[in-house]
Amino acid sequence: MIKVISGTSLNKTELVLDPSTTLLEAAEQAGLNVAAGGITLNGSMVGSADFNKTFSDYGVTDKCYLLQVVKADNA
Repeated sequence: MIKVISGTSLNKTELVLDPSTTLLEAAEQAGLNVAAGGITLNGSMVGSADFNKTFSDYGVTDKCYLLQVVKADNA
C-alpha cells in the first residue's frame, strides 16, 4: 500500500491505495477534476495520456504527492 497526498493548494487529503491504482482512479477518489487544471505527480506534470498508468508504473513504492494546479481566470 502507498500513501498518496492529494488535493489542491487549498485542500489536501491523504489516501492509502494499492500501487496498481491508476492516477485517474486516485484523482477521482480525491475529488479532483482532471479537466479543471494540471495534475502533478511528485512535482512533474502528468499528461492526459498518462492518467491510465498506475503508481507502480511510475515507481512509487511508499509515498507520493498527486496535486492539482487549478486554472483560474485573471491569473
